[in-house]
Amino acid sequence: MAGPGNGFAGLVAFTLLIVVFLLPHVRQQSFGTGFWIYSFPVAATTNFVIRWVHGADVPASRPIAWAILGAASLAFLGLAVATAVHALPSRHRSQPNRERSTGPTDG
Repeated sequence: MAGPGNGFAGLVAFTLLIVVFLLPHVRQQSFGTGFWIYSFPVAATTNFVIRWVHGADVPASRPIAWAILGAASLAFLGLAVATAVHALPSRHRSQPNRERSTGPTDG
């Protein structure tokens, strides 16, 4: 797994580096469905690490693979929950801001 594995490892590292540099910008934005774009690097990295751990005969490869799969599943679950919460109608978004009048004004 030397040739293709090393090439894909480089792509994964590059993608993760880009995501790390984007985190400050992402943290300032409100959530939107566009955040699903980050699901591909998570899925691809998970797939690669599980296959690499199995192919490289790493000791305790099975628990490592399950831990990686569990972490990725939690990431997807969090993204799905955030998407569902974002899709629900909010009281603040559905009602226009109305200023309450305190009574008749002089004018």
